[in-house]
Amino acid sequence: DLPIEWKNIICRADGTRKKVVLYNTSIQNLLTHNEKMIMKIDNSLRVFKEYKEDIALIWRPHPLIYATLQSMRPNLLNDYKAIVNKYCSAGWGIYDDTSDMNRAIAVSDAYYGDGGSMLELYKATGRAILLQRVEMS
Repeated sequence: DLPIEWKNIICRADGTRKKVVLYNTSIQNLLTHNEKMIMKIDNSLRVFKEYKEDIALIWRPHPLIYATLQSMRPNLLNDYKAIVNKYCSAGWGIYDDTSDMNRAIAVSDAYYGDGGSMLELYKATGRAILLQRVEMS
């Protein structure tokens, strides 16, 4: 069962379903690339917003990003929070910070983002996967 908020983003007004992309961001890329990763996330979200009529985005960041940034990269925390707040308040995509990653995997048609445990689980679906490269904006 999908929350009504998800259905409203995934389905068009005429009832047809958009393609759903699961966007996964990891701690590792933030710690490795710092400001470049912040810019990459912002740029990626901007591109997905341009295609919001055809693609529904589920952004699922690693659950420990806030705590990690706070303790290891406090200089990045405000910029990261600003991106999250802008994305969530705009309402065109789904921000999934729940403990259940299976729902996002099950409903999505493709994966975009960083490597890690979620990528390994997603490979089992046989659906399309595109790894994010921080160097490319």
